[in-house]
Amino acid sequence: MFSTLVLLSSVALPPIPLDTTLMPDLLVQAQQKTTSEPDQCRELTHQFLARELADKMLPVLSQNPGAYREANQRYRTPQQTVEAQLILANCLWFLNQSDTSVRLLNQSWKMADDLNMPALEAIALYGLERQRQLSQGPNTRKDEYLSSLEAILRTQAAAIPPPLRLYTDLLQTARLINQGETEQAWLMLNRLPTHDLASLPAELQIAVQALKADYYFRRRQDEMALSLYSEAFTQAKAEAMPLQMAQLAETISRLFERRGDIQQAIHYEESACDEYQSLSNAEWLGRCLTHLAELNLQADEPNLALSLLFNALDIFRNINRPDALADLNLQIGKTYLRLGNPGLARAYLVASRNGFNLLQNKSGELAVIAALGELYLQQKAPGLTVALLENALQDPGFEPDSHPVLYLLLSRAYEQKGQVPTAYEFLKRFLKLNHDERDRLQRMDRVQFQESLDQVAIQRQRDELEQQKGSLQGELTYYKTAIGSAAGLLLLSALMMWSLQRRQSRVQEHIQQLESRLAQAPFSQLPNQHQLALQLEMLEQALEQAFVDDDALPEELHHHVLHFSMPAFRRLCERLGYTHSQRLQQQVCGQMQALTSSGEQLYQLGESRFLLLIPTHIDDELSASGLATIWLDRVEDILRQLQLPDSIVMGVISFPFIPRSPQAVTGENIIEVSLLAMAAAEQIVEKTGRSSWVELSAIDCQQAAFFNGEFRVQARHAIDKGLVKVNALHNKTLIEWSRID
Repeated sequence: MFSTLVLLSSVALPPIPLDTTLMPDLLVQAQQKTTSEPDQCRELTHQFLARELADKMLPVLSQNPGAYREANQRYRTPQQTVEAQLILANCLWFLNQSDTSVRLLNQSWKMADDLNMPALEAIALYGLERQRQLSQGPNTRKDEYLSSLEAILRTQAAAIPPPLRLYTDLLQTARLINQGETEQAWLMLNRLPTHDLASLPAELQIAVQALKADYYFRRRQDEMALSLYSEAFTQAKAEAMPLQMAQLAETISRLFERRGDIQQAIHYEESACDEYQSLSNAEWLGRCLTHLAELNLQADEPNLALSLLFNALDIFRNINRPDALADLNLQIGKTYLRLGNPGLARAYLVASRNGFNLLQNKSGELAVIAALGELYLQQKAPGLTVALLENALQDPGFEPDSHPVLYLLLSRAYEQKGQVPTAYEFLKRFLKLNHDERDRLQRMDRVQFQESLDQVAIQRQRDELEQQKGSLQGELTYYKTAIGSAAGLLLLSALMMWSLQRRQSRVQEHIQQLESRLAQAPFSQLPNQHQLALQLEMLEQALEQAFVDDDALPEELHHHVLHFSMPAFRRLCERLGYTHSQRLQQQVCGQMQALTSSGEQLYQLGESRFLLLIPTHIDDELSASGLATIWLDRVEDILRQLQLPDSIVMGVISFPFIPRSPQAVTGENIIEVSLLAMAAAEQIVEKTGRSSWVELSAIDCQQAAFFNGEFRVQARHAIDKGLVKVNALHNKTLIEWSRID
């Protein structure tokens, strides 16, 4: 698709209105028409900037009472010039002339700096950073804009209007949300309510509400985002603000589309198109009609979609957008093909290919070639399909492996021609691209199995050395006794004891080396399940002693257990090789270890499974679910930085699981409960495609009896009977407990 504005946060970043107290009437009218009639706004500002610049002292008002009025109607001051340029920049932005708008904002910034007008300088910087964030271009000069704006707010606080601080906070928060820095974004969002929002203009109130919704939208928490967007939309409708209504309606439509509710998505997209039409903004209306056509195609309404696409085509033809025209011709051609009209379909597909060819858009051209191949197959012309697609495969500018459908089309074409062996070969290439991932997973399973065998071998060797150590200890005791009872054998016994001590030292050193290897994960050097078992045993002994002495367990014995799995680490050696996977695990584990606080302990229980043991007294204000959300965000950020899949499955429980009966669930059963929670979270991740955690927590001590027997079965029964509370980051109704053995 063609380049567009990013509407996700545009409602949350409104332009700053200028103070109209001493502003000329012409500029007041222009500012009022910035969003509703941007063309008229542009004409009014050009008319004002055509005035002569007042470069001399104005006549003394006492000598000529009409001088002030005359000067206000015929001349412009340097301050008014900067204000007019700022208004004009906003008008041009709403007319989609972003390059000219940015140039005017830079010019205004320099002029305000030369004239020592910090308020106008800050507004210009805000406009530059706002337009940078709302565009899909590279993040150029972001440090310069934001640092300069913050410097003005610090050094010129007395000359800056109070609302500008809130506008700047909106900028900072929107940047954090769009960059995926959710932890810092949440902290910034918590700062926003400190402002007296009720006293602010409705536009700012809607902006704050929309920004909070953007946060949940980015985290794919659709229910929360939809609630906040709907409240903002209702307020914008009550205040008769068509631009905000259009942008919010379009965002709500996207949200419903993501949830699979196409009819609601169409309803809100139609509302957005109506508002864009009332604003007379051709490009935004064309983009809205294109998206509405896509939704109608999903709703199996190709005729209505075709009508909408033709309307959008007329709009973009009038404003000369060749990239949009090429894409729309492709969509129209595919729609005609779907309606069974290959003649019209071919005409529009050829026009689309020519457009993409002129724009040197290889990806778009390859999509057109695939559509033409399908058309020729429907016309029973497999020879044309073969010639077209094989030429595309030989073109070095194309990447056919990114479009496996080309191989499927070639297979069907050769099959129509009766060349079954060739068709079979292309079908195999198509299937190979789709099944490579499955093959890699099988190979990684074999690697993991071999690693498990190695761990078993190390454990067996350790047990044998422990037996040898015990045997040597018995011999040492015997010879010590012999030395005391037989003076004649003193020298011989001393020599034997020395020899045995040396052997015992070597064995002990070997055992310590093996224990060190067993207590650490191979690559990350983190404590492993052996070390975790020892830690849990120590905690259980402390719990047993504390429960005997006092029914109220000490706070330091309570812990949160976060047991999580990273699919990106599964069978890493098979996918990346030994050296690369070792370095990658060390990087990720090192960053996670650096994020742990004093007292928190991170364990690696397998190649992709980790466990965090967190004493509750470290941060009494955060619950287990709160800590789980924070750690999900942290680990996702680490994986994204290393360009790894950021899906995470987490099970959350508390230790002891039943505080008033701490001995009911101990030892390996603590891990078993967290594995049940992980299995439930895995179902949510499979269905939503988002990282998630599931928390299991005991309701009271009465359920302790349910854990007598086979633990996993009894734990499932306790969950089914409601004796174990289930909480989840996302919709817990997605959990099917019957699927968990």
